[in-house]
Amino acid sequence: MGIARLVCATAALASGLITKTSAAEPNASYLLNTGNDYVAECPNTGRIYPLCLAYVHGLADGLSIVAPGGRLMVCYPKGMTMGQLWTVVNQWIYAHPADWHLALNELVAKALYDSFACPRK
Repeated sequence: MGIARLVCATAALASGLITKTSAAEPNASYLLNTGNDYVAECPNTGRIYPLCLAYVHGLADGLSIVAPGGRLMVCYPKGMTMGQLWTVVNQWIYAHPADWHLALNELVAKALYDSFACPRK
């Protein structure tokens, strides 16, 4: 798969444009809308789930280029891998079960900001 197609697929997964359905439940939608959806689809087993990784990757990329007020929100350490980034977010989400009812994009953004906030100048 080419880089452009991979980026498009990642963005589509992260934005919820791609859904997963099963033959047993043809109308079931497994969008990752809330923290509860995340923990249902991304069990904390130490295994990386492609849908979960794609969602986190898409949001992480978006937060690394969006600069409200001319300032970046998150600054990732040089050499950090996607697996490492996903692990940080996954651990943060599982450490905050009281927030699982909130929108997943909000939870991922909080996890990334808490872990990798850019220094204030």
